[in-house]
Amino acid sequence: AAVIVGRRTIEDFPGKKPLPGRINLALSRSEGEIPGFTVCHSPEQVLAQTKNAPRAFVIGGGSVYRQMLPYCGRAYVTKVHARPVSDTFFPDLDEDPAWILSQTLQSGEENGIAYEMLLYCRRSAESGE
Repeated sequence: AAVIVGRRTIEDFPGKKPLPGRINLALSRSEGEIPGFTVCHSPEQVLAQTKNAPRAFVIGGGSVYRQMLPYCGRAYVTKVHARPVSDTFFPDLDEDPAWILSQTLQSGEENGIAYEMLLYCRRSAESGE
């Protein structure tokens, strides 16, 4: 599988190292190399790099989510029912008519914080679903 991540999100990775056993792609406007990552400067470059990957996961940050979401058919989203201190959020697909909640994969509570793992699917233009 491939993972697509922004340069600033890489700063949060342990040791700023790529995730093992995956194709690691960095979507960035900045020039320069990032050790262990293939740097792409546009969503089209990302798509070219992932065309033979069995799956590709967009794992952040906010700018990368916004740039890549139009190319996604499914979204695995964990909703945390709390107000964490954060500067990056995934777009609210419940408010986007292009997406429909397909399935609740898991729900629970950890450390007193409730969460849900959800699968959203892009509505097809032909069927309206």
